[in-house]
Amino acid sequence: MKISFVNGSRSGDTVEFSVPEITIGREDDNILRLPSEGVSRYHARLHQNAAGVWSVIDRGSTNGVKRNGVRIFGEREIFPGDELTIGEQVIRIESFSNEPPKVIFNPIPSHTAVISPEELGVEASDAPEVAPGVAIESIAPRNISPKSKLKSTASTLDIEPEPESKSATESDASPMGENSAEPAGAIAQALRSGAFNLFGGKGGVPPNHSGGAADSNMTPEADRKRGISNLTFYTILGCLVVVVIVACLRGIPGMTPAPAPEPQEKARPGLTMEYSKKIISDDNIFRFALVLEIPGDREKPGRAEFTIDDIGSLRCFRKEFEIGHETLDLLRGKIDASGIWTMKAPDALRDSGGTYRSLVLAEEPRVVRFEVGGKYLPPELEKVETAVTDFAETYGLQTISLTPDELLSLARNAFGKAEDLYDNREAKLSNLRDAIIRYQLVVNYLEQFSPPPPMWDRARKKLKEAEELRRRKLDALELERVRLGNIRDLHQMRQVFLQVMELMPADSKEFDTARQRLFKLDQHLGDKKR
Repeated sequence: MKISFVNGSRSGDTVEFSVPEITIGREDDNILRLPSEGVSRYHARLHQNAAGVWSVIDRGSTNGVKRNGVRIFGEREIFPGDELTIGEQVIRIESFSNEPPKVIFNPIPSHTAVISPEELGVEASDAPEVAPGVAIESIAPRNISPKSKLKSTASTLDIEPEPESKSATESDASPMGENSAEPAGAIAQALRSGAFNLFGGKGGVPPNHSGGAADSNMTPEADRKRGISNLTFYTILGCLVVVVIVACLRGIPGMTPAPAPEPQEKARPGLTMEYSKKIISDDNIFRFALVLEIPGDREKPGRAEFTIDDIGSLRCFRKEFEIGHETLDLLRGKIDASGIWTMKAPDALRDSGGTYRSLVLAEEPRVVRFEVGGKYLPPELEKVETAVTDFAETYGLQTISLTPDELLSLARNAFGKAEDLYDNREAKLSNLRDAIIRYQLVVNYLEQFSPPPPMWDRARKKLKEAEELRRRKLDALELERVRLGNIRDLHQMRQVFLQVMELMPADSKEFDTARQRLFKLDQHLGDKKR
């Protein structure tokens, strides 16, 4: 099945699958993972029955599944051209194909089908007393005998193969099997004697096997057949020589032919956004401001600077965060979908009601700037403000004025949830990750006060304790991954990658690295099954 993304950060991308069932959702163990707004953990699945008919099934999701704009219940048949709405993500069914795809879907971009030692990270120079690790070649040569394939795989894995009584090249070089010595000698003798004459015909006198002249009574038809037979023989012999050379090259460490580079995704220019909101009342002045920088280079993290000035609550707070690209892609997708780039400037409002907003967006070569007064906004600007509000709340910040009691109430709720998750951290690894996120929220809420209340110090200490525990678990998983790589236990290594992804947030570098390695490992294991 081939699908394409209609909207979102991957709009226009096309991916292809070769499995009869595709699970869709926000969790990492789905075949098609959609980290999009409104997508449930296990949202839907696409299924092909025995007759080859494809259908979409809602797995009890919160927001449901729409087929061509109409919500479905239960199971509905799908056809090429249908559009499925899952949360805020829209995908289009492009085609059904029985042929295996050239590219398997990557929720995380994959650059090659070969897993290098650096990609799996098994060569860990800082790992105590652990040998260097593995690199996995996902597609073995198909024209090589099992012994030659074992030798090639062992060299690619940086592991010494068991000594063989006969080299793989010797066993595969002969087209006639184990007893090929005598036939090979016979062929050489026949070639020396001229028994195989590629140009035998009217103009030549081919020698016979005994070294004498050929039968002078040979007919032209027989002479032509001999020429065709000779041409076929030399063609087959040339092919066998090529196969043997390729097998030898693949068996030598470092001589595996490099895969053809995949086309690089066109880099998108960086984005800068400045947003501010000011609320003026008789007894208070509140101002929220966000400066966001999204670099075009995805190797560099984004940066966000928040500012809150709340005269009534005696808050004056500024903080900077580094933002992962997964979170930035979600925010950028919402901005693009809002229609803000093509919005016309609204008419100036005489009565602002004490509320003012300012927005500047710059993405080379386009720039938009709006200054709006009043409580009511154009739909495009309202969508951008909602996206900014959701983004700020992720870091414990509010775009509206709150009283000190309201902020303390938010902090107490987050702290209670964090304590419950941390106490149950052994039941599920993700509980430790979620506890850390909520402790950080409490710190962000309460450090806006001057001086911070006592709960702020308690949350900071628990946050540090939880982060140290997570780091110890990650170090233990690192050593286990290196050990499993050296004994080539790839199935257990897969579980290690899943545990790392449970411990880390989705926009972290550790999560992204583990996900890329997991995808390459699944590709390799899938190729072995076929």
